[in-house]
Amino acid sequence: MEVRSPGWLRFVEIISGLGMVFLAIIVLSDPNLALLTFVYLIAFGLLLWAIATIVVGIFGRLFSPVLRGLSVGSGLIALVVAIVVLFVPELVLDVLLVLLALVLLVVGVAEIMIGAFAGHRPLWLRGVAILVGLLTASLAVLVIFDPSLGKLTLAFVLATIIGIIGVRNFLHGITGHRSVHMYGALPATEV
Repeated sequence: MEVRSPGWLRFVEIISGLGMVFLAIIVLSDPNLALLTFVYLIAFGLLLWAIATIVVGIFGRLFSPVLRGLSVGSGLIALVVAIVVLFVPELVLDVLLVLLALVLLVVGVAEIMIGAFAGHRPLWLRGVAILVGLLTASLAVLVIFDPSLGKLTLAFVLATIIGIIGVRNFLHGITGHRSVHMYGALPATEV
């Protein structure tokens, strides 16, 4: 069964979809700005979390002294990391990209091993696993040697995901239909 979404929700979906497509275009046009904005948002979130953790550690009388000490200690570490991220975002972005590349390298090697030694899988699936592993490991090695390639790749992936979600929201707002899978629910308007 399908029901039509209310008009205000369709309006919000259309506007948010167009906004997300616009945001995806901005990310593609200036990847560094997008990634730095992302890093700053993470840093501000970490800063708020650090302050909250320190306050809970100082004033949380219900916690044991050990937990309070750990709370203050972890909050201070998070505070230092947040301040470093706020003042040196490029360095942090490069370090994160290298760490991401190392993780991708491990995933790529794992996929190659799975494809090479997983005899219970069909041959075509083993071949796909090896191909995916080679592509992943190659991208990881390129990012390790050239972090700017990693920035562009990350920005492209981010823009693609934002754009796809934006188009989906826009189309959903235009059509105004959604599937209802709950039995016993009373729809507002049937189509």
